[in-house]
Amino acid sequence: MDRLAFVSARHGEGTTTLASCAAIGLARYTKLKILLVEGNSYGQSLLAKFELADAPTLHDVIAGRIAPRDALLETDVPRLQLLGLGLTGASGALTVGRAEWEAILGEVSQGVGYVILDAAPFLDRPQARLVLEPFPRVVIVARAGSAERGDMQTLTQGLRRLGLDPLGAVLNRFQ
Repeated sequence: MDRLAFVSARHGEGTTTLASCAAIGLARYTKLKILLVEGNSYGQSLLAKFELADAPTLHDVIAGRIAPRDALLETDVPRLQLLGLGLTGASGALTVGRAEWEAILGEVSQGVGYVILDAAPFLDRPQARLVLEPFPRVVIVARAGSAERGDMQTLTQGLRRLGLDPLGAVLNRFQ
C-alpha cells in the first residue's frame, strides 16, 4: 500500500480536484483498490461531490460513534472508496492525535493499493499538519497567477521539517 498526499499552501489552489482526479485515475487504470481520504475542510466536501452527503464520516470515527471501516464509502467509480471528513468551514478542521490517526489509517487501508489524501491548506490550517505525517509522498498544488513565492517556500520548508520531501508540484489553472 502506498500513500500520496496533495497539499497547497493556501485555500483555493485546487487540491481537492487534483486529489480526486488522481484517485479516480488510479482506480480506473491500475485496477487497484484506491482510498480517497478527505482531510480538507474548506469548501464543498468530497461527500457532496460524490453525492454521499448524509454518509458516516471521519468525524464520526474520531468521536467514537462508529468504527473506522464503517465510514468507508463506495463511490460510483469501481474500486474507489471514500473516507469523508463531513464538516466544512472553519469549524470543520480535522483534529486527531498522532497515534489515533495512524490506527485509523492502518485499519481503513487494509487491502488498498493507494491511499490518496486531500490535505488541508498547510499555511491556513497548521493544526492539520499532523494528518500529513504518515504520507511519505506529497504533491504540492499551486494555482497559476495567485500562489505566492514566499508561501511556496514556507510550504516546502514546512514539509521538509515534517520529514516529507515533495515529489513535485502541479501548477493548476494555468491559461
